[in-house]
Amino acid sequence: MLEPGRAKPVPTPETQHFWDGAKAGELLLQRCDECAKIYFPPRPEAFIAVVELDEGPRMMTNIIDCPQTPEALELDMKLEVAFVPMDDSITLPLFRPVKG
Repeated sequence: MLEPGRAKPVPTPETQHFWDGAKAGELLLQRCDECAKIYFPPRPEAFIAVVELDEGPRMMTNIIDCPQTPEALELDMKLEVAFVPMDDSITLPLFRPVKG
C-alpha cells in the first residue's frame, strides 16, 4: 500500500479502462484516431499536457480556457502562456489556446 494522504484518482467513463487495466496488471494507453500517436495520461478533466516551447524545451503544464475533450484539445494546437495566481506567493504558468 502507498503512504497515507496520497491523492486517490477518481475514474471517469473516459479513464475507467485504464484503471481496470492497472488492476489486472496491464498498462493500457490511448491512441489518437487521427494521427495514431499514443498519449498519456487518460485524464480529460485535468489534462496534464506536455507543451513544446518555441525556444525548444518541453514542459508539463495544464491547458485552461478550453473544453477538456479530445475534439477540443488537438495535438500541436497553438497555445499561449497564462500566468494564474495560486495564492499570494505562487503564480502558475498555464497554457490556453491562442484565440483567432
